[in-house]
Amino acid sequence: MDDSVFLDVTYSYRKWPYLVFVVVFGGLNGAMLVANASRGFEPPNLASNWLGVIFGAIWCTGTSYIALWCAWRYFLRPTSHVRIDAAGITIDGRLIPWSEIESLYGFDSRGGKALVFTKRGRSFFQPIWHLPVEPLSAAEYDTLCHRLEAALGAQDPKPAIGH
Repeated sequence: MDDSVFLDVTYSYRKWPYLVFVVVFGGLNGAMLVANASRGFEPPNLASNWLGVIFGAIWCTGTSYIALWCAWRYFLRPTSHVRIDAAGITIDGRLIPWSEIESLYGFDSRGGKALVFTKRGRSFFQPIWHLPVEPLSAAEYDTLCHRLEAALGAQDPKPAIGH
């Protein structure tokens, strides 16, 4: 690995949790849609009935999104490539330069540190980006942080690298 490359990994989505999400959420949606279609639709007449319809629509939309995303990742795009280097963070060929990154840090997950980062100018609705990599051991995470801090020391604006 080059000195300017700090992490270069490929993550596979072909794991049983993704397939379980497809089956469970796809099955729940299918059951809800069949149940509603078979009983016919009667317009709700009370505010509480409208809340049920709104909640059901939100539930179906959310679970459909999760099931479709997991199916897409499992069957059509089963791997994701992540590279952290001197230029920035590259996820599946899309570079996010260090000048756009506010912080990079890890949180405890499955016996290691899962990597996340935030972008500069983040608002309430902009997400925290989870990097699709297996959790790093404590030693790997510390090494990554120290190497990044040393390499990005003179950069302005410098992203916060967490420990």
